[in-house]
Amino acid sequence: MVDWIPGWVLIPVGILFIGVYGSGLYLLLKEVLKKIPVWVPPLLAMLTIAVYAVLAPDGPAPEYFVIPMLLLMLTFVIMPVLQAFSFFEDKDLGVQPWIAVVLLSYVAVFLLGIFFLGGSVESRIGGPGPGFSYRFPVLGLVIDSIITILNLSSIAYFSPGYSIILFIGLYLEIFLCSGVIFFVMSVSRKKSG
Repeated sequence: MVDWIPGWVLIPVGILFIGVYGSGLYLLLKEVLKKIPVWVPPLLAMLTIAVYAVLAPDGPAPEYFVIPMLLLMLTFVIMPVLQAFSFFEDKDLGVQPWIAVVLLSYVAVFLLGIFFLGGSVESRIGGPGPGFSYRFPVLGLVIDSIITILNLSSIAYFSPGYSIILFIGLYLEIFLCSGVIFFVMSVSRKKSG
C-alpha cells in the first residue's frame, strides 16, 4: 500500500498525526459543546467500539481497512483522556489545554500498544484468553486478582465477556493514568504559582 514511502518517514508522520488528531478531537468537542461534559467521552467511546465491532473482519484485515480501523481505535483511546480532562478543565494545568490533551494522547497510544502486544489470538483459539494484566498493567492485575478470588475464570476467560472486559479495562486504564497526570499537573501548578 505505501511501499514507496520509507519507514523512517512514517514514524514522525504518525507521531505528528496522533498529536493533531488528539488536539483536533478536543477542539471539535470544545467548539460544539463549549465545555466537555463527563458523559460525552464514554458515550463516544461506546459508539466507536460498536462501529469497530461491526466493521472488524473475522480474519486478517485487507490493506484498505487498516487505516479506518486504526482511526477508530485512536478515537477510542483519546476519549478517556478527554473524560479525565473534563474533571480538570477549570483548573490551571500550566500549559494550554490542547497541549495537555496532545501529550496524554501519546500516553494513550502507548497503552494501546501494550494492549495490542499483550495477548495474541493464537493463545485464545480453543483455550482461555491470556490474563488481563498482560493487556493493561495496573487494572489488569486488579481484574485478574478479583476473577481469581471469586473463582470466575471459567466465565471471564472463555466467554464473549472477555472482549468486553478488555475494552472496558483499557478505557479505565487510560482514564486513570490521564486523571493522575492531570491531577499532578494541577497540584504542581498550584504549588509553583
